[in-house]
Amino acid sequence: MTSNASARTQIEALLSLISSSTQAAMSEYEKTGHGIPTPNSLESHPLDNEAGALALRRAIQTLEAACEQLCSTLAQPMHTLLNRSMPYEVPCLKLVVEEGIADIIEATAPDGAKGMHIDDVVTKMKNKADLEKLNQGVYANNRMSLPLLSSNPISSTILIYSGDILQGASMLPEALVHPKYASSMAVNRSSFSYLIRNEMENASYFDWIQSNVVRFRI
Repeated sequence: MTSNASARTQIEALLSLISSSTQAAMSEYEKTGHGIPTPNSLESHPLDNEAGALALRRAIQTLEAACEQLCSTLAQPMHTLLNRSMPYEVPCLKLVVEEGIADIIEATAPDGAKGMHIDDVVTKMKNKADLEKLNQGVYANNRMSLPLLSSNPISSTILIYSGDILQGASMLPEALVHPKYASSMAVNRSSFSYLIRNEMENASYFDWIQSNVVRFRI
């Protein structure tokens, strides 16, 4: 068993990583002259869509890893495992992208005001889905939801990840006990290939993407 002193040393090291990576990330944002963004900002930050922001990405990777390790260290194991078994964010993101909710909210009201009342959002979605009436309130896109607009390529990526790739991943237990898939390194013997084996026999994920080009606006 790890001694108390050793455990404390490890935790303090993680806290140091969290602090240093946070400072590094803030510095990268400040270098742009636009300051540090907030999640509820109504506009994107110049770095939000900058693919070459390597220093920022490295800082965030360290921050995420250190935070994850710290929470896993201090939380009860059952808390950590239950959290990981409940990926409710994924189907919610899938709904937002498929139904174009971000695009609906982005529409400007007749009086020029930004944002949309939830009643109007539901009304515009009635042709696509049977939804329950939600809480009263007006909603507008913020920095976190702007990438979900259909004009942003990230929304297509999220649709792929939250839909077919996730379904393929859910087939991993079955694929790993199947004699033709378990030990194979072939691209058409992945868990996703197992998922679509009745629809497209011996097909890889890339074969399937090619047959669904329009679906993903590629």
